[in-house]
Amino acid sequence: MKQIWLWIMFSFLSMLPNTVSAAHGGETADPCPQCGGDSVELHDTTFEAGCQCECTATTSITLVNNVNVKEGARLTFRIVPDGRPVYVSIVLHYEESFVQSKPYFFQQRNKLLDLAQYLYEEGIPLNLGPDWAFMEAIETFEDDDMRETTGGKNILRYITEDLGHKVDPHAHEHIYNYADVAYMIKDLGVEPSRIASGLIVDPPQDSKYDYLCSPIDGNFYDYTWQAQWLWGDATANHVNDTTASGIWRPKDQLHFYENDDGAPLPCIGKYINDIDGVYDLIEKIATDEVEQGHMYTAAIFIPQGRVTEALEELQTNMTALKQYEASGQLRFVSLQGAAEIWQDVYSGEGYVYIP
Repeated sequence: MKQIWLWIMFSFLSMLPNTVSAAHGGETADPCPQCGGDSVELHDTTFEAGCQCECTATTSITLVNNVNVKEGARLTFRIVPDGRPVYVSIVLHYEESFVQSKPYFFQQRNKLLDLAQYLYEEGIPLNLGPDWAFMEAIETFEDDDMRETTGGKNILRYITEDLGHKVDPHAHEHIYNYADVAYMIKDLGVEPSRIASGLIVDPPQDSKYDYLCSPIDGNFYDYTWQAQWLWGDATANHVNDTTASGIWRPKDQLHFYENDDGAPLPCIGKYINDIDGVYDLIEKIATDEVEQGHMYTAAIFIPQGRVTEALEELQTNMTALKQYEASGQLRFVSLQGAAEIWQDVYSGEGYVYIP
């Protein structure tokens, strides 16, 4: 299989004269420039400080002119044959049950920092989905001593601005709704994504799908938020969740796992939601147990009470996962990155795989 990896770090920019240049500065990370498709040509493009960006094509990538990589940016170019890899996202949720005490917050903050730093060093993005209680704990308990470990920034700003990770609203809505949670993220200096990170879809009468298709006004804050993507389709208490892979546009609440190209909100499938599920899907693609040519997604989900255990599991499996990545059978992507690849490489073709 043909695959080309090219990591560009600031210290190596001199290797690419007249093609890539760098500018110093401590700017806040911006979203990655659009970069994907069959044959990609990059010109007049800037990769901002702090970003972790990937450019993927199925045939070729050409750097034409005026491509700027600022200090602190991390950039990967890949040639990956269409339909081959499993696109894997790592998602961590903090729930409404997050304990409101300073010792607990301090402990959990350190665990998050360890995980976020490890993934950054491995070049792997993290999607953090916090419910309201985590933001409230930051506002209440995070002090100057804690922020010394994160460059004087609150933990959300640090993991997004310095490590390039993502923050997506996650709301059970027993008290605060999705718009309230998005506002609380924004109030801490981080722009909330438009990904609804977690929703009940089964049984259909309890589904949040129709609700999330419309703009949501805050219950407690004068703020409106609109989902553009869905992730984390589930049942109440995660009993018999459907193991769906791919990205598709659910037809409606009664037919959530049927694709309808005219439906408004795409859903990114999580599959089995753990490392074993990643291995399972890689094997099925390799042995032609699934149709080729489609986009297959999987997630490694981390509950708030298992951050340390999840980090240890990732460390134990990283050699094997990196081998699959090097062979083109796996791609670590943020949920945002998966959405962009679906649009740019797979032309937004709705497809859902359920074993």
